[in-house]
Amino acid sequence: MHRKLFHNIYEVDVAYPELKNTFASYVILGDRIVIIDPGPVNFHENLVNALESIGVSQRDHIYIALTHIHPDHYGAASKLVKEFCNAKILAHPRGIKHLMNVDYLWDSAKKVLGAIANIFGKPDPITEDRIIELRDSMLIEISDNSLMRVIFTPGHATHHVSYFLENERIMFLGDSGGLYINDSLAPTTPFPFNYDKAIRSIMKMLGFQPEYVAYTHFGMHNDATKKLLEYMGQLYLWFNICKQNCTDSKEFLKEILRVDHETNEFLNKNKDNPVLSGAVMHSIYGFIKYLEYIQEKT
Repeated sequence: MHRKLFHNIYEVDVAYPELKNTFASYVILGDRIVIIDPGPVNFHENLVNALESIGVSQRDHIYIALTHIHPDHYGAASKLVKEFCNAKILAHPRGIKHLMNVDYLWDSAKKVLGAIANIFGKPDPITEDRIIELRDSMLIEISDNSLMRVIFTPGHATHHVSYFLENERIMFLGDSGGLYINDSLAPTTPFPFNYDKAIRSIMKMLGFQPEYVAYTHFGMHNDATKKLLEYMGQLYLWFNICKQNCTDSKEFLKEILRVDHETNEFLNKNKDNPVLSGAVMHSIYGFIKYLEYIQEKT
């Protein structure tokens, strides 16, 4: 399932109808086609069908732009490079080795996510010749009048990247701006989350003055500053709650549900979605481990 957002930009609901409104992939049409976060490997056929419907051909020159190397964001890329002969993958230098050798990443995903990892599926290895190494502030030319800027945004992951479409003023967040589903916002801070880096990354994105933010989980919002500031405030709230309850995840969750109405609403709306409801619990664990790390340093 897909819908047009702008004249040359589409949003694909990659896991529709099984897990609708969970994984958004964004397709930008130009002299080159850009696909931002193709989603999990288990749903790659849905994306291929959407691309064909949009008018993307197997011989088009395609950039598959990854925000980070987690299987729910990048897995389908390992199939797309086999089906689209001129497709190249854009990736942070820290993530490239994991694209070529997936076993360590996959074992880590299973350890952290448990059964949810099987919903995503194990990606295939990708050969080095299909990968382009990104640099911070690098400009990607989509067409003569369309440029996309690469922005390194660590926090959610050390190798996280956001992409800024300069003319349209759209910031493609990946997981650097949280989970935004059905008008509710929740943190996505799995281990090894870094709070200080996440806050700096939000400030960095705000400096580009985006008008829109596009979330992988899930959809676009037309007030970028508002949503980024809301997320920064939410992270600050969680950080202070965690300082009081950093060894007890149950007490941490109880306090979050009492004072963070956005997360409470998010969980109520998505209680039947194992990926989204599970993400909040993984976020709590990530905060607890980060506070333990801070305390060990001091």
